[in-house]
Amino acid sequence: MYDSDVTKLDIVMFQGGFLLARLVKYSTENFANEACALEVEQFFKDHHSPGAERTVQQSCETIRLNAAWLERDRDAIKAYLTATVN
Repeated sequence: MYDSDVTKLDIVMFQGGFLLARLVKYSTENFANEACALEVEQFFKDHHSPGAERTVQQSCETIRLNAAWLERDRDAIKAYLTATVN
């Protein structure tokens, strides 16, 4: 998923700049499972991106935190949304 979307962009034009860091942050902020975190990590191992290493690490941490939050509160969220929508 992440790989196919991001490879459409020319990563070279973003190298070393703050734009790549923003692209990584905003394109991954709503991911919420371990598979996505692993995919993002693998993508940036395969596509060296100087200047974005820290952002990639932070993004993967955020993805894992989102996944943990969702797993912990899944039943409560489901109950709330079911009660609210119906």
